[in-house]
Amino acid sequence: RYMREIEIVSVRDAEGAIESSNKSPTQLLVINHPQASDLLQAVLSSGRIPFGLPVISFWLPGSADMAAALNIEKYLIKPVSKEALMDAVESIGDSIPKTILLVDDNPEVLQLFGRILASSDKKYSVLRASDGRQALQMLRKRRPDALVLDLVMPGLNGFQVLKEKAADPQIQGIPVIVISAQDPAGVQKVNDPVILAREGGFSPRDLLELVKSIGFASDNKARPEN
Repeated sequence: RYMREIEIVSVRDAEGAIESSNKSPTQLLVINHPQASDLLQAVLSSGRIPFGLPVISFWLPGSADMAAALNIEKYLIKPVSKEALMDAVESIGDSIPKTILLVDDNPEVLQLFGRILASSDKKYSVLRASDGRQALQMLRKRRPDALVLDLVMPGLNGFQVLKEKAADPQIQGIPVIVISAQDPAGVQKVNDPVILAREGGFSPRDLLELVKSIGFASDNKARPEN
């Protein structure tokens, strides 16, 4: 998505990573998995990956993990296509929603998503709110079939809306789709630690270059001492 000049080959397990890295020229192996450390150990201990192949190992939760963490139906990351929005709305439960409340502090986003929903074959009825407090009032008064919610808003933000909604028995059952550029809970998605490894290890010169690249990555916020 962000590095279009790089060819990506996706595999599902350690054996697939080993086979793929030997089948075609591979410059980097990225392990993204809940048990990333176990997969890293399996790959390195196999003795079958190309010598010197660098490996980055971590766990970056996907949108399904984000949705589960917030107890919502779907988590979509901006920018969102028309197809992604419609698929998310139509995937809600057994009954397709008829009235949808859109909540976003950006009037252009409200207009765009409202137009997409209103012009679909389903002919959704669209309600709009520009902040969290107004959203809660409309949830309680109008009882929409679904809520499409932005997280980052001034005043009462999306996280607070979800918290108050969950505490109110009258509206807690309304399904929610989150559309935001913000990751859940306001924390980094990548877990701690991120492991860099290479069969055969790193030379002192390699290690120093890695430390420099990490230490000076963000405007010299972190400086290596030794």
